[in-house]
Amino acid sequence: GYLGSSVYHINTPPNESFSGGIENLPRRYSLQGGLKVIGENFDITPNMYSNTQAANTNIAGGILVDYKFDSDNKLSAGVWYRTKDAVAFCAGYTYTYFRLMYS
Repeated sequence: GYLGSSVYHINTPPNESFSGGIENLPRRYSLQGGLKVIGENFDITPNMYSNTQAANTNIAGGILVDYKFDSDNKLSAGVWYRTKDAVAFCAGYTYTYFRLMYS
């Protein structure tokens, strides 16, 4: 599994807008995590991402499932949901170290 966090714009740098105003960029905080569960024929990888800046928060989560034909061939499918906003699907195929995915 993995867990990570990031902080952007730590020094809140100035940002000029198209209208000529200058305001400082607010800090942005992100948190991401996931876990890969390895099975005999299937690998399941749930994950999540959270991003907060000023009063805006986005949270996304999803899952990727790999079906293993053998040690070199895998078929993958996944779905992710971002709160109030979007759903994304993906499908792909892995051969040895080459992975082709479409979303």
